Formats: sequence, C-alpha cells, structure tokens
Amino acid sequence: MQILPLVLGLAAGICIGTGLIYIFIGIRRRDNERLHLTFALFALSYAGANLTAILEYKSTSLDQFLRIGNWTALFTVTTLVFLLWFIAAYTQAGNRYFLIGLTALLIMVGVIAIVRPNSIHTEIFGISPVTLPWGETINLLDASESIWEIVFFLSEITLVIFAVYACIRQFLNGERQKALSLGLGLAFLLFALIFDIIFIDSGQINFVFLGDYGFLPLAIVMAIQLANQVLQTEDELERYRQNLERLVDERTAELERSNIQLTEEVTSRKQAEAALRQSERRARALLNAPPDFALLADLDGTILEINKVAADRFGLEIEDAIGQNAFAFFDADLADRRRLKGDQLIESREQVVWEDERAGRSYENYLYPIMNDDDQVSSIAIFARDVTELRKVQEREKADAASEERTRLARDLHDAVTQTIYSAALIAEVLPTVWERNPDDGKRNLVKLRQLVRGALAEMRTLLFELRPASLEAAELSTLLRHLGDALTGRTRIPVEFELSEEYPPQVEIKITIYRIAQEAFNNIAKHSEATRVSVELNANDRNLALVISDNGHGFDQTKVAEDRLGIQIMSERAREIDAGIRIESSQGNGTRVSVNWSAE
Repeated sequence: MQILPLVLGLAAGICIGTGLIYIFIGIRRRDNERLHLTFALFALSYAGANLTAILEYKSTSLDQFLRIGNWTALFTVTTLVFLLWFIAAYTQAGNRYFLIGLTALLIMVGVIAIVRPNSIHTEIFGISPVTLPWGETINLLDASESIWEIVFFLSEITLVIFAVYACIRQFLNGERQKALSLGLGLAFLLFALIFDIIFIDSGQINFVFLGDYGFLPLAIVMAIQLANQVLQTEDELERYRQNLERLVDERTAELERSNIQLTEEVTSRKQAEAALRQSERRARALLNAPPDFALLADLDGTILEINKVAADRFGLEIEDAIGQNAFAFFDADLADRRRLKGDQLIESREQVVWEDERAGRSYENYLYPIMNDDDQVSSIAIFARDVTELRKVQEREKADAASEERTRLARDLHDAVTQTIYSAALIAEVLPTVWERNPDDGKRNLVKLRQLVRGALAEMRTLLFELRPASLEAAELSTLLRHLGDALTGRTRIPVEFELSEEYPPQVEIKITIYRIAQEAFNNIAKHSEATRVSVELNANDRNLALVISDNGHGFDQTKVAEDRLGIQIMSERAREIDAGIRIESSQGNGTRVSVNWSAE
C-alpha cells in the first residue's frame, strides 16, 4: 500500500484548502490583510512542496529526480520565506533588516539549487531505493553535502530560532493565547528537525524525513488560531453593530430634540453674528486707536489684521497688507531674529518683550500669544513703540539722579568725617595731660586716636571714590571692603575682621554692585546692630564670587520687619541687577548675617 503518497497528498490537500480560504479572507478583510495573505501563501507553498516530494520519492531516474527537485527547492524556499514573514506579522517581532537579509539568503540558496543543482552537492552518485518499515519503497538522492546545503540548513535553523524567540517575546508581552498556539505548532517542527538530524541524516534508520510533515501541524494550529481571531472579530463587529443601532436610535431622538432647538437658535445665531460683526468693528477701531505699530499674524507670519501705522510703515494700504508675510518687510538678519522671538513665544506661551535699535532709533517690541480652544497658540499680536525720545528723557533723569546722589553722599560723608576729625582733635588735645597723669589711659586714648584717624582717612577715601567713579571702578573689591570696614570702626569703634581672597578681579558692574550691597550692610550695622564685632569674608575669581558680612549684634525678627526697612529691599534689588543671590539671616539676640553669591554661569 502506498501510504506515503497518501499522507503527503492529504497534507497537501489540507494546505491547499487552507490557503485558498485565507486568500479569500485576506482579500475580503482589510484588518490583518498582510497576516492572512502571508499565511495563505505559506500554506499553498507548503502544499506544492508536499506534491513535488511525492514525485521525487517515486522518481525512476536521476534526471527525473533532479528536474522535480528544482520544483521542490522552489516550493521549499517559498514556504520558508512566507513562514518567516508570517511569524513576523503574527508576533510583531523581527528587525526589518534581519528579515530582508534572511529572505535574501534563502532565495539565493534556492536559486542556486534550481539553476545549478550540482552546486548544492559535492558529488551526486544517483538515486537509491529505501524500504520503509511498513514495506513501502521510496527513492532518495545519493549525494554528498556541499557548503551551500550547510548554508541552507543553517538558514532553516536561524528561522526556527527566530520563530522561538518571537513566540517567547509575544508570550512575555501578554499575548499568551496567541503565543501558546504558535508554540504548539513550532513544537512538532522542532521535533521533526531534531529527529531528521539525529536519526535520518546520520543513517541510523531508514525512514521518511519528518521535516516534510513538520509544517503541517503548524499550518493546522495557526489556521485554527487565525479562524478563532476572525470569529472573535466578527463577534466584536456584531456587538459594535448592535451598539451602533442603539446609538443611532439615541442620536435620532437627540436630533429630533435638536431640530426643535434649531429654530430657536437660528434667531439667536443671527443676533450673535451681528454682535460679532460689531465686535470686529470695535476690535479694528481699538487696533487703530494707539499711535503705535500693531498687527495680528498667524504662526507663519502672515498678516491677519494690521493698523494704519504699521501699514504706512510697510508702505501699503491696510487692505493690501493683509495676507502679506510680515517677515518679507525686514532684511534677512532682522527677520531671523524676529522668527526666534516668535518661536520663544510659541514654546513658552507667554508674552515676549524686548528692546532693540534700528536706524538710530529705539523700539520696544511686544509679542502676545492668542490661544485657541485647545490652549495652543494660534496667532500672535505684535506691537512696537518708538521710545527714542523717552529713553533720552530717562537718560537725562538718570544723570540728574546720579548727580543728586553724589551730592547727598558727599554731604553725608563730609558730616561723618567732620565728626570723626573733631573727636580725634579732642583726644589729641587732652592726650598729653592724660599721659602725664596716667600713661595707661594715655595709651588707650592713643589707640582711639589711631582708630579715629584711620576711620577719617577711610571716610575721605570713600568720599573720593563716590565723587570720582573712575577711582571706584579701578580699585580692587578687597580694598573697597577694607575702606568700608575702617570707616565703620572709625565711626563706631566696632572692630572689623577681614578674610579676603580675590584671585581675579570681578567685572566692574559686578564689583560696584557688591560694593553697594556691602555699604548698605555696614550702614545697617552702624545704625541698628549695637554689635561689638564684625567679620567680612570674600572669595572671588573670574567665575564666582561669595561675600559674607556678619555681626554679633542684637539682630531682628525677620517676620516683623518689612522688606522696605533696614535697606533689605535695596540690597535685594541690587543683587537682582547682576543675577546674584542674596540671603539675610537674623533673629533676636543672634546677630545678622548677609550672604551674597554670584556666578557667571
């Protein structure tokens, strides 16, 4: 009895039927179209491989075997290629380059086997009959393996390894039922390949290659799994259809109610449209009311609305300017800077304000975001104001204020120096008499006299610095701090300890601002602290600066002292001018500590 052709024919028939069914499903259904079509082509190719295997086993000559073998090679390679892409589509695994590379390798070996079958084998001796255990005789090719047959075998092993990896990955990703179905089909294929390698290729037993049947369980299991998916999809579609009918009924009732409301809304909509037109006229009037440049543009710079000032600056009428691109009226460099400002506004969704100069005039520029219903920037309002004359007035006011400030400082410092020198004069006048009567008291008064003189000298130098800003800019920060400390000691007899490290002088504006903060801190100590000791620490280089001024005075309750008292606000504002951090720590009975930190980064 010819059992082998019957079994192979039955397997081929099952695969042909399965393939035709899934070609029909793949054409009719748009969901998972690639999955169904690749499985159908895999099944049909496998059916072709089984049919040509029947003819090979029953070949009567070597030439006939080799001719049929060409078709077997074609169907086998096609089966493996479509299986590879089916598993990739089924599990959503596999790098595209890996899939293309393995496909190309399989096709190359298949073409070599068809065009030059002698290249697949080192030598072909002929065909030899093999008697199967149940008495049936088949013919097999008697040939020695070549490197290409080994390459083809390794390609098959690579495909199987990829299939196992994809199955495990699918299982770990939570698709357990689908992974178990694929794993069940792969289990027999692995068994068949291992059986062929251990028993048949080694010649231990004479039997058919189970690899010819290894794909049949995979085809059957996956056909059932895919059919189950199709049925599940159909069930879901049916539920969606029922739900859709229910929603249609609900929407129909809603439409009936809406129709009732629609008539009422038509009148109100007309009124709203009239109000909108009125609002647009008001908005246009507001846009033209200020004597400044104003326009509204979309995110690409296309002008949506523009006032007469802006249109005149562009040399156009309002109607002609609308629809133009605002960037086209600026040179390339200025347009690029404007685009960067627009990108900044879109990213931050907050207004952007800056000032620049063009053709010798100063302009304040404002960008305001206009948001849509999704809270995204949909357009940009642009305003520009010529502030040239305003800046000139401000510069004059600033110069006048600076002059008044120098006058005030000169008066205050003069008064302080006068009092210090007067005190020194009194001590100097009585010093000889005190010395003769009590040398120890004379020495103490001599120390006071020295402190007063040093303080007066420091006050005078401070006065010179204030009256000659160039001298203030040229002096080192550590020198300025020592002058302030000496002046404090001269006025209050409070000793000042210094720990100053200035590796590299800071920038002039940084130095002067730090000096002003220290000056305010020393004034607070002199007026309010009642301290007996003051310490000053400075660490400065070209990138960082840290200043700490502390005293052991009675301190103050920070929760009860407003920021506009004790110069706190002044020091904070000065620190903000140079982007420095300032911290003031104090409590009743524990003194006060002022820390200023600046960094170039």
